[in-house]
Amino acid sequence: MAIGTRLVITPELVITITGLSPSASYDWRVRTECTNGAFSDWSSIENLMTLAPCNLAAPTGLNTTNITDISADISWNPVSSSTGYQVELKQLPSGSYNVVYSGSGASHTLTNLAFETGYRWRVRAKCANGSYSQNWSNPEEFTTLPECSEHLNKTQDVTSGQTDIDDSEITLHATNVIFSGGTAAYDTGTTLSLKPGFYAKSGATFRAFIDGCTPTKP
Repeated sequence: MAIGTRLVITPELVITITGLSPSASYDWRVRTECTNGAFSDWSSIENLMTLAPCNLAAPTGLNTTNITDISADISWNPVSSSTGYQVELKQLPSGSYNVVYSGSGASHTLTNLAFETGYRWRVRAKCANGSYSQNWSNPEEFTTLPECSEHLNKTQDVTSGQTDIDDSEITLHATNVIFSGGTAAYDTGTTLSLKPGFYAKSGATFRAFIDGCTPTKP
């Protein structure tokens, strides 16, 4: 914005002035326009100082862990001289970035995510003057798990070459056949029930995990 620029603002009481230079001092004043078209006297002069540019390095070491159907933990390496960080998240494939975290720590838990959905996130550092760096990190991507059900019934047979993973909050009942060469991995919360009809043929691989997934219900 050039020195001596006059801005006409009617009837707004707050405006955003763009085009200012970094690390620069500006004086500004305001006056009122009367209903007859005349103007009042000018106010006293107010000074403002724009911030210096923030060029901190982009964070590195982005990592996504503990991914569930509705949440994920994210972290990154601290940036020297940074006073905080800002994280943006977007839903894939065509979502737009939104700020989901502004804080001093180099980690955050993302919540209220959609199940079985891809996400991309990035982070930038904050300078001591309160502004954020223009240098964003390289993006990190992850996909949430399928929706967590309280009880699952596994009835579909596992044929040769297949890998079958099921997530259950509480109980999984299996009545299917795992054929030779097939691989099945069942993940459940507290109980895995192998009911009549379940059979793992010679040459098949079967694994069971009792840990479950994070429930979507309160």
